[in-house]
Amino acid sequence: MYEDLAWNNFLKTGDIESFLEYKRLMKINDYIIEDKEVQFNEANQSKGNSDKRNLL
Repeated sequence: MYEDLAWNNFLKTGDIESFLEYKRLMKINDYIIEDKEVQFNEANQSKGNSDKRNLL
């Protein structure tokens, strides 16, 4: 949806900067989401390891 808006804005204005800015924002957003997933997985792994240590 936002990509369509950015693309349509480019088509109407001829200003490619708005479309490229959208693409940059999406890359940043993807990086943030990926980083949060990694942190979540690491937290779950360390929690699992501490649970195992408590059982011993």
